[in-house]
Amino acid sequence: MSFCPQRGPCYNIRLLGWPDRRGLPLIVPEEVSPVKTYLYLVQIILAVVICALVLVQAKNAGMGNVFGGSDMGVYKTRRGVEKTLFNATIVIGILFLLLCVLTVAIK
Repeated sequence: MSFCPQRGPCYNIRLLGWPDRRGLPLIVPEEVSPVKTYLYLVQIILAVVICALVLVQAKNAGMGNVFGGSDMGVYKTRRGVEKTLFNATIVIGILFLLLCVLTVAIK
Protein backbone atom coordinates (compact mmCIF):
# COMPACT_ATOMS: atom_id res chain seq x y z
CA MET A 1 0.00 0.00 0.00
CA SER A 2 1.43 3.39 -0.95
CA PHE A 3 1.07 6.49 1.19
CA CYS A 4 -0.30 9.84 0.04
CA PRO A 5 0.98 12.69 2.26
CA GLN A 6 -2.36 14.38 2.92
CA ARG A 7 -4.88 11.57 2.57
CA GLY A 8 -3.23 8.45 3.90
CA PRO A 9 -3.22 5.31 1.71
CA CYS A 10 -3.64 5.85 -2.06
CA TYR A 11 -6.21 3.69 -3.77
CA ASN A 12 -7.32 3.22 -7.33
CA ILE A 13 -10.93 2.14 -7.81
CA ARG A 14 -11.77 -1.05 -9.72
CA LEU A 15 -15.39 -1.68 -10.62
CA LEU A 16 -16.81 -5.20 -10.53
CA GLY A 17 -19.57 -6.18 -12.91
CA TRP A 18 -22.29 -7.20 -10.43
CA PRO A 19 -24.27 -4.46 -8.63
CA ASP A 20 -25.14 -4.68 -4.97
CA ARG A 21 -28.76 -4.79 -3.71
CA ARG A 22 -29.13 -0.98 -4.10
CA GLY A 23 -28.19 -1.25 -7.79
CA LEU A 24 -24.78 0.35 -7.32
CA PRO A 25 -21.69 -1.32 -8.80
CA LEU A 26 -19.37 -3.01 -6.34
CA ILE A 27 -16.20 -0.97 -5.83
CA VAL A 28 -13.01 -2.65 -4.72
CA PRO A 29 -10.06 -0.41 -3.81
CA GLU A 30 -6.86 -1.23 -5.63
CA GLU A 31 -3.43 0.05 -4.66
CA VAL A 32 -1.67 2.62 -6.85
CA SER A 33 2.11 2.38 -6.94
CA PRO A 34 4.06 5.57 -6.20
CA VAL A 35 5.78 5.26 -9.58
CA LYS A 36 2.44 5.34 -11.37
CA THR A 37 1.40 8.37 -9.32
CA TYR A 38 4.51 10.25 -10.43
CA LEU A 39 3.94 9.17 -14.04
CA TYR A 40 0.41 10.60 -13.88
CA LEU A 41 1.80 13.85 -12.49
CA VAL A 42 4.39 14.12 -15.28
CA GLN A 43 1.66 13.40 -17.85
CA ILE A 44 -0.41 16.30 -16.53
CA ILE A 45 2.60 18.63 -16.64
CA LEU A 46 3.49 17.57 -20.20
CA ALA A 47 -0.12 18.03 -21.33
CA VAL A 48 -0.16 21.60 -19.98
CA VAL A 49 3.19 22.35 -21.65
CA ILE A 50 1.95 20.98 -25.01
CA CYS A 51 -1.19 23.13 -24.77
CA ALA A 52 0.90 26.22 -24.00
CA LEU A 53 3.29 25.55 -26.89
CA VAL A 54 0.43 25.07 -29.35
CA LEU A 55 -1.27 28.26 -28.17
CA VAL A 56 1.95 30.27 -28.52
CA GLN A 57 2.38 28.95 -32.05
CA ALA A 58 -1.21 29.82 -32.93
CA LYS A 59 -0.59 33.44 -31.89
CA ASN A 60 2.22 33.70 -34.43
CA ALA A 61 0.00 32.39 -37.24
CA GLY A 62 -2.10 35.55 -37.42
CA MET A 63 -5.87 35.78 -37.57
CA GLY A 64 -5.90 36.51 -41.30
CA ASN A 65 -4.53 33.06 -42.05
CA VAL A 66 -7.03 31.36 -39.75
CA PHE A 67 -10.03 32.73 -41.66
CA GLY A 68 -8.57 32.34 -45.16
CA GLY A 69 -6.65 35.59 -45.43
CA SER A 70 -4.57 36.82 -48.33
CA ASP A 71 -1.33 35.05 -47.30
CA MET A 72 -2.57 31.65 -48.45
CA GLY A 73 -0.16 31.31 -51.40
CA VAL A 74 3.03 32.42 -49.62
CA TYR A 75 5.28 29.76 -48.14
CA LYS A 76 7.08 30.90 -45.02
CA THR A 77 9.97 29.01 -43.43
CA ARG A 78 10.25 28.79 -39.67
CA ARG A 79 13.20 30.64 -38.21
CA GLY A 80 14.55 31.37 -34.76
CA VAL A 81 12.08 31.11 -31.91
CA GLU A 82 9.28 29.86 -34.15
CA LYS A 83 11.39 26.90 -35.27
CA THR A 84 12.43 26.18 -31.67
CA LEU A 85 8.79 26.17 -30.52
CA PHE A 86 7.83 23.88 -33.39
CA ASN A 87 10.60 21.39 -32.60
CA ALA A 88 9.89 21.56 -28.86
CA THR A 89 6.22 20.75 -29.52
CA ILE A 90 7.20 17.68 -31.53
CA VAL A 91 9.67 16.46 -28.87
CA ILE A 92 7.25 17.01 -25.96
CA GLY A 93 4.46 15.32 -27.92
CA ILE A 94 6.63 12.25 -28.48
CA LEU A 95 7.62 12.20 -24.79
CA PHE A 96 3.95 12.44 -23.82
CA LEU A 97 3.06 9.53 -26.11
CA LEU A 98 5.88 7.35 -24.76
CA LEU A 99 4.95 8.22 -21.18
CA CYS A 100 1.32 7.25 -21.82
CA VAL A 101 2.39 3.89 -23.24
CA LEU A 102 4.75 3.34 -20.29
CA THR A 103 2.01 4.16 -17.80
CA VAL A 104 -0.35 1.65 -19.40
CA ALA A 105 2.40 -1.00 -19.52
CA ILE A 106 3.14 -0.73 -15.78
CA LYS A 107 0.82 -2.93 -13.76
